[in-house]
Amino acid sequence: MNLVGADASGRKRVLCPLCPQHTVWEDELKRHLAKCRKKPENRPLEPWRRVDINLVGQTPAQTLSRDDVDLASWADTLRKLYRDVVEREGETLETEILNHPGLEERLKQLENQKHAVQQASLIGHMEKHGFLDPRTTIIAEFGCGRGELSRYISRARALKDMDARQRFLLVDRAGPRMKFDNKLVKDYAEMRGEHNVGGVVYKRLKVDIKDIVVNAEMLQELELAHGDDSELVIVSKHLCGCATDLTLQLMLGQRPPQLRGSVIALCCRQLCSYETYPLAGRRWLQETAGVEGPEAFYAISRMTTWVLCGNRGLSDPENERLGHMARRVIDFGRLHALREAGYKNSRLVQYVDPQVSPENVCLIVEK
Repeated sequence: MNLVGADASGRKRVLCPLCPQHTVWEDELKRHLAKCRKKPENRPLEPWRRVDINLVGQTPAQTLSRDDVDLASWADTLRKLYRDVVEREGETLETEILNHPGLEERLKQLENQKHAVQQASLIGHMEKHGFLDPRTTIIAEFGCGRGELSRYISRARALKDMDARQRFLLVDRAGPRMKFDNKLVKDYAEMRGEHNVGGVVYKRLKVDIKDIVVNAEMLQELELAHGDDSELVIVSKHLCGCATDLTLQLMLGQRPPQLRGSVIALCCRQLCSYETYPLAGRRWLQETAGVEGPEAFYAISRMTTWVLCGNRGLSDPENERLGHMARRVIDFGRLHALREAGYKNSRLVQYVDPQVSPENVCLIVEK
C-alpha cells in the first residue's frame, strides 16, 4: 500500500489503488473502494456503446510529444498551405450573426450576455436550416455539459409549436453537477400553462463520443424515436478539439440515415489530435501541400493558440495572423472530409462578433 502521509494523530493517508491520482484515509479504504468513481464496471455494454467505434483507427508508429515540435520552423509551411490551398480555392468565411426570439427574455436579464448571444445565433442558424421542427426532429447535444444549450433550444422550439412533444438526447462523458435537464421540462410547463399537450422527453447518456453508436435501434431503445420520420440534429456550443473530430467521424463512418444535419461551434483546436482528425482531412493536407505526419499536424494545431497568446519570436500582429491561418487550415480539412463524403452543403460561418468570443466560427452540416 502506498503511504502518502499521516496526520498528527498518526492516521494514515494512502493512494487509491483504483486511481492513484487521488488519496483516501487508510481506515476508510474499504468503504471508499465500494463507491469509487474509478471502480471498473462489469455490466454489459449498452446497445449504443461500442468501444472506439468513432476512432479512425490509424495511430502513428511513434508517439510524439507536442513539446518536441519546433513551431516556428513550421510557420513558412503554414503560410504556403494557406496561400496555395485555402485562398486559391476561394473558400470565404462569411459572417452571419443571427438571433432568435426564444432568447430575448434571457438577453434582457443578463448583464454579461456573451453566452446568450452565442446561443441565440446558433439557434438562429438552426431555425434558418429547418433544424428546429419539434414534430420530426430529435436534438442531440454532444459535449452537453449541464445541457444549457438544449434548455434554450427547447424554449425556442416551444414558440414554434406548443403542441409537439420535444425530444432531446444529451451526451457527455462526464457527470456535471447543477444540470439543466429538469429545466427542459419545467420551462416548457411554465410556457405551456393550461395547454395540456406537447411536453419534453430527454435522455442523458454518460458516454465518450468515441464510443457512441447512433442508429434507429438506439433511438427506439431510448424511446426518442417517433415513427419512421424522426430526424436527428447534432448540436454543440463547446465541443473541444478532438471531440469535434470524433463527432464528424460518427457522421462520416456510421452515416446514420436519421441524421438531418448539425450546428457545431468550433473551439480549442490546439486539443485536436492527429489520431482523431478525419482521414480525408489528413489526405488533403498531404496531397495538396505535402503536409504529412503527426509533427506537421501538431505544429499547425498548436499554432491556433497564437490568435490569443503573446509573442513567440514573431511580431504580435504576425503571430495573430498565423493563428487565424492555422484555424482555417484545421477547419478546411474538416470541411473537405465532409464534402467528400457527400455532405455537400457543409460550410463555415462566423456566427458572432470576435469581440463576443474569439472562438466565433461554427460548422453547419446539412444533409
